[in-house]
Parts: sequence; C-alpha cells; structure tokens
Amino acid sequence: MASRYRPLSEQLKKFAQEELNEVEDRVDDDVRHIKDWFVKQAHLNFQLEDQLVLSFLRCTKFRLEKAKEKINGYFTMRSLIPALFSTRDPFLPELQRLLNAGIMVPLPKVDERGSRILLSTSGKNLNPDTMSLQSFAKICYMIADILLREDDQAIVNGLTIVIACKGAQHKYVPQLTPTFIKEQAYVVLNAPFRISGMYIVDCHPIFHYAYNITSFLLPQKIKKRVVIFTEANSHEVYTNIPRDLFPEELGGSNGSLKELTVEWKKKVESYREWFLQDEKLRSNEDLRQGKPKASSDFFEANLSGTNLPVGGCSGG
Repeated sequence: MASRYRPLSEQLKKFAQEELNEVEDRVDDDVRHIKDWFVKQAHLNFQLEDQLVLSFLRCTKFRLEKAKEKINGYFTMRSLIPALFSTRDPFLPELQRLLNAGIMVPLPKVDERGSRILLSTSGKNLNPDTMSLQSFAKICYMIADILLREDDQAIVNGLTIVIACKGAQHKYVPQLTPTFIKEQAYVVLNAPFRISGMYIVDCHPIFHYAYNITSFLLPQKIKKRVVIFTEANSHEVYTNIPRDLFPEELGGSNGSLKELTVEWKKKVESYREWFLQDEKLRSNEDLRQGKPKASSDFFEANLSGTNLPVGGCSGG
C-alpha cells in the first residue's frame, strides 16, 4: 500500500483483508475512484483526504457505491444539523465543563472483538442547567472525529459504546425530543465507524421509559445493537464486556477514568484549530444537483428507508 496511508499492524491488516474485503494492491484504485466521483459533486466543493476516503471504504467493506452514499450522507448531515457540527471551539465555557466532566473517553484496552471501547459517563457528573444534551453530543462527535484521524483500531475493528448513567439527572428527559433522537440516529448511521454494540448501564426507569416510547424513531440496525441494563441488573453487562475492561473507578483495570479525562481534555483542546477549520467542510445545498436536502428529508428517509441515502454500516 502506498506510504500516504497510515500503516496497519499485521493483526489489523489481516482483519481488514479477511473481514472488510481490503485488497492491498487495489486500494489506490478504489481511493482514486471515490475521489474522481467526489470532484464531480458540485455540492461537495472541497478536497477529500486519501486517508479519510480509505476509512469510508473500510467502513463499507469496500463497496464503492455504499462508500459514496456514506460520504454524501456524512457531509450532508454537517449542513443539516449545524448545532452538532459548528461552533466546536473546545475552549467555549460549556464545552469546557463537559470535557472536565469526562463525558466520553476511549479506553486503552480493546474488547475481545478488537473494538475500541468508548465509555460515556452521564450521571452525577452532569448539570442539566449548564450542560445541554446537544453540547454533550457535540463533544462526543468531536472525540469521534479525533479517533477517525488517529485510531485505526476503531476504524478497522469498530466501536463498542458503553453509556454509564447511574445518577442521571431527570431534568434531561425533556431534552430527549424526537428531533434530537432522530438527529443522533442519522449521525450514527453516517459516521465512518462500525458499531459493534451499545450498552446502556444503570438506566433509571424514567429514561428506559423514554427510550421505549421513542425507539420507533430509530432504524432497526441501531435498535438491534442497543442493550439496556437497569440499576437492578446492571451486573449483567459483564456478560458482554468483562469487568476488567472497565476503568479502575468502575471495578476494572482499563485505565483510570480520572487520568483519561485529563488526557482527552488536552487532546481535544490540541485539535482546536483543526475543529475551527473542519466545520467548513460540509455540503453546500445551494449547489446540489437537483433538489437541495433539508432536515425533513433525512427524518423521512430514516423512517421509510428510502430517499436520502444514509449508508448505515453499523456492525456491517
């Protein structure tokens, strides 16, 4: 493979070849094919890095048309959901509060499938009066963007997401609107990652109820990967993720949550200039051939499975 791509470990290279249909001698041609298509898209009037193209190809198991759909959806969502993908200066006060709270950290050791574990802590560390769910989601996607540019373990072997919500504030329930839930589903479906599983732990009944009455909004490929554990059976999560793969503060040996919070706060802050420039990379709907897309299009598309391509690759 050409040197302009990040080299994979032998283990990841083997997985990419056997599970993601990656053929080393064909990678350059596949990347070139996608980039040739991309420059013809009037509404995507910016350059696409080779490494990012390769990430989309891996996520879609090198299905070229699927990769095109996902790239189009990824940059379209950045225009249609500006609240999540603009004003991403990590030094803004609310984002600083969320970073200090350690709302999401990638854990150093991967799970048994080789997937990167993302731990989201959303309990007593959050203040609904000063930390909105919208900004919470924004920080999560900022961290995902960093993984996309640094962590081939996450790109090749996917993500396992754990949401620890013991002590979650009831004031957040009104923020779980249908629009918010649909936006998150659209982002997950179009992000260039494969989602191995999503485990919600210590879920209070009121949040479980809120999920049940809104889950019809979610595409099936997301719903089938969500597993909810209440406060009564939270220990059962260890059948999916061994206890030792949790951080020390949660009874495991997979890093210190306190130290990881400091580390990832510094990491996100170091990307400040990149975030400020990156938010300019989005579809220009005024230039799209045919009818411009609007947020109503992807709501309808996700419910019906038609129209605006979402290119979901979760689990693959």
